[in-house]
Amino acid sequence: MSSSRFWAVLLLAGLANVAQAQNKAPAQEEEGAGALLSRMAAAVHFLDYEGSFVYLQGGAMEALRIVHTEQDGYEREQLLTLTGPAHQIVRDNYTMTRFQPERNQLAVDPRNRGVSGGLLTDFDPERVARSYDFRLIGDGRYAGRITRHIELAPRDALRYRYRLHIDAKYAIPLKFDVLEPTSDRPVSQLMFTDVRIRHESPQSILAATSTNEDLQPPPREPYSGPWRFTTLPEGFELEYFDMTGNGTGGEVEHFVLFDGMASVSVYIEPDSEPGFRGRQRKGTLGVLGASLDGHQITLVGEVPDDALELILKGLVRMSAEEGDG
Repeated sequence: MSSSRFWAVLLLAGLANVAQAQNKAPAQEEEGAGALLSRMAAAVHFLDYEGSFVYLQGGAMEALRIVHTEQDGYEREQLLTLTGPAHQIVRDNYTMTRFQPERNQLAVDPRNRGVSGGLLTDFDPERVARSYDFRLIGDGRYAGRITRHIELAPRDALRYRYRLHIDAKYAIPLKFDVLEPTSDRPVSQLMFTDVRIRHESPQSILAATSTNEDLQPPPREPYSGPWRFTTLPEGFELEYFDMTGNGTGGEVEHFVLFDGMASVSVYIEPDSEPGFRGRQRKGTLGVLGASLDGHQITLVGEVPDDALELILKGLVRMSAEEGDG
């Protein structure tokens, strides 16, 4: 499995919280979409669970297993591939560890808000409501559990539609569909096939919060470099910035733009040799490459091509004088 595809799976795996089989839904028939999403935003952090799920994208299917635990504000999530080359990712409050045993490769990076688990572990219904309308559209049954279904419809064609199939009792997403902006055609789907909750306390989930600041990732300094994003799609904000080496003596600037559901990574490095130009796409994941002001620009994100084009169009590099002003 390619690195970009696996990271796309990981973003969706933030949805992968689980529950045991149940025979009937709890008495929450009057609960609205906003209240259910608020319960989900807490449940994805504070439930201990494990389960297997399948992920369909671009004509390919992956099977994975996830184990999530939480204690006193400390979260740990382990994701394992069950098909194809063995690949494992372990995420906690601070770090993201990736291990490929067949290649004997191990990498440890800081946990990047809005990148790893950014899809739902940072889910905020009020923020999502800036760019999406959401409504209840019915109910069903997945992984042996009664589910309630919510559609998140974007207000423009610059992002995908989402359907969340949420466990009615514990507010855990058990199925996640990404749809074309203006049709019901699925672009990708994630669905649990078996789920288990290790401790069941749905009443405590709503009140559960972490007050231990030592367990939170340290705040990052705001970006102060020369690059500016002047035409972001409505609702997208700069969530994260980092600078790393590119392996050839140069540096790569990495920006993450996030709207509460979708994220776009922008990589900028000196254009010392011909780089990637044009578009590529696999399911929800699009890539756009171009040269700008002597730099190679690469955008990678789970948004339609028009959104990547708009972001690239508005990317400018300011001079030192402009930056000081």
